[in-house]
Amino acid sequence: MKYIFSCLFLVFMCTLHAQQSVLTCADFKEGSFIIPMEEYIPFETLIIRQGKEQREIVDYNGETSEVVVGVEWTSDCTYDLTYKSSHNDPDFIKKDTTFKVSIVHVEILKIVDSCAYITASTTVNGEFVKVPGRMCKEELL
Repeated sequence: MKYIFSCLFLVFMCTLHAQQSVLTCADFKEGSFIIPMEEYIPFETLIIRQGKEQREIVDYNGETSEVVVGVEWTSDCTYDLTYKSSHNDPDFIKKDTTFKVSIVHVEILKIVDSCAYITASTTVNGEFVKVPGRMCKEELL
C-alpha cells in the first residue's frame, strides 16, 4: 500500500510540474525583470515595466542611475524603446548623446525557464549595432 501511495504521489507531482505555465512573450510585457551582467554588459539592470513605460535602474560602479523609456510593442515578441528621461547618468551615457535620441528595437528570440533571450538593435553614430542579451522575470528567479 505504501508503494502504491508513493507511486500515486510521484505521478501527481509530475503532472503538477507539467501543468505549470510556460512563459510566453506576453509574460514580459509588464512586471519586474533583471538583465544580468554579461561579458558585453558590465552591469546588472533592474527593469520595471508598466503599460507603455519602463524604468531601468542600473548600479554602475556604486552609482545608481535611472532611465525612463517609452515602450511600444510592434508585434507579440518585438517592441521599441524610446528615451524619455534619466537621473544620475553614468559617464558613459553622458558622453553618448546618441543614446538619448535612438530607438532601440528589441526582439524576444526564445524563452527558457524564466528568461527571455533577446537581441537589441539600434543605430549609433551611423552604424547599426545589434547586441544579444537575456532578461529574466524577477519574481521567478
